[in-house]
Amino acid sequence: MHATATRRHPLITRLARTLGISRLRASLRHRHLDEVIAKGSHTVLIDDKPVEFLVSTRREAIRVVNAVGEQAHIESVTRFLRAGDVFWDIGANIGMFTCAAAALHPDAQVHAFEPEPRTASRIRENIARNKLANASVHEVALSDSEGSFDFIVAGELGSGTNSLVKGHANSPESKQSTVTVRVCTPADYARERALAPPTVVKCDVEGAEAGVIRGLMPWIQQRAIRRLDVEFHLSTLESQGESAADLEREILARGYRAETRHQRGDTLNITFLPA
Repeated sequence: MHATATRRHPLITRLARTLGISRLRASLRHRHLDEVIAKGSHTVLIDDKPVEFLVSTRREAIRVVNAVGEQAHIESVTRFLRAGDVFWDIGANIGMFTCAAAALHPDAQVHAFEPEPRTASRIRENIARNKLANASVHEVALSDSEGSFDFIVAGELGSGTNSLVKGHANSPESKQSTVTVRVCTPADYARERALAPPTVVKCDVEGAEAGVIRGLMPWIQQRAIRRLDVEFHLSTLESQGESAADLEREILARGYRAETRHQRGDTLNITFLPA
């Protein structure tokens, strides 16, 4: 009786190698994130301009090291800005768009809107770290109504799913907390603080974008906004009886066009420009 050699299928061999490489890459990535957290900051190059961000949590480290797929988007916005523009970063998180825009365009006015106190404080620290005299932080949420509302904080600093919309956060409820935040309409807040109307807007508010868009509508109707970038959270909008398609139609009906569209999973990013 002859012994028969066992041969592994080439696909299985490749898969085993891939899994091994993947584990190694994951281990190195985790180690790098730990090093960034231990260092306490990380510098991101935006069009060769170094912008430094403080880091104390894993979510912050992931956000700045990987730029969460946002670096190309940040560079697209900063390349569009020009002297005299007023950039409103609505849903600024730790301020990556804010700091990049202010660093690359010292002759523009940059305003970060972030209602969660810890995160707003972190943006202020990042602005100070980069010595950005043209950037300001507004600890307020923007919408089409006014008042005090519960804001769901999902997990640690740097999390990208904090929201006015209950049920949007993807972290366990045990890791969520609630803070009461002020909500204002954009026009009323601008009058109160003597802010110039925005000419460029980035809106990423984790499912609360319908209120922001309708709050911005007076300026959209005037086509005062030269560029409007919106991240639509599709299922969260649907849970409120809203739809990205309806909101897009409202913007297009005011004389805009969708310059770029990119969908990834449950999010749809559209850049609107005047037609």
